[in-house]
Amino acid sequence: KVFEGKTAEVQEKKHVLADAALAFRGAREDLKEAQAKQRRGEKELSEVALKHEGLAKAITEVVEPLRDGTMEKEKVPQAAAELVPTLQLYCFVEESLVPAIP
Repeated sequence: KVFEGKTAEVQEKKHVLADAALAFRGAREDLKEAQAKQRRGEKELSEVALKHEGLAKAITEVVEPLRDGTMEKEKVPQAAAELVPTLQLYCFVEESLVPAIP
């Protein structure tokens, strides 16, 4: 009878251990998924930061001087011509509007 009691106790502990192992595997998979999501988020953040930096540079070096009239007159046509492709890298520009941009 003692042996039967111990066998039942061992079986119960095996079930507890199996449940814990399944929970651990699930948690490990959740961790991997969360880490992958974090890596994707960090990559996206890095890409957005690079776009922001490039756009900020275009604004401060070209758009603002054009707007303020502080750019040398001989540089204006080239700066305006280079501005369209630069802005197209960062913003959607409707093709039908491109000819209207100086």
